[in-house]
Amino acid sequence: MWLVINIPGVGPVEYQVPGHTGVIYSATGPKHHDAKAPAHYPELLTDATTVASIQEAARHVSDDGLRDALHGGVKAAIQAIQKRAGNGVTVKE
Repeated sequence: MWLVINIPGVGPVEYQVPGHTGVIYSATGPKHHDAKAPAHYPELLTDATTVASIQEAARHVSDDGLRDALHGGVKAAIQAIQKRAGNGVTVKE
């Protein structure tokens, strides 16, 4: 998964969100305003990393029905991240 973050005065910056196999990564993001994080969505990178981890893990599920269900959930989660992140961020699979 990729995030394209439009930074005023700099332009678009692309960031490949790491997906981890085997172990699903999750970290606690800041719950308050952090000057280095998007003010409207400080947990953006934490949420994107967690979803990318699930996306990668879903690729290794052997049952077709379960794998399809996981991919559907990941797609919905990516859409929710995009909606919350707003116009300054683009989420690409």
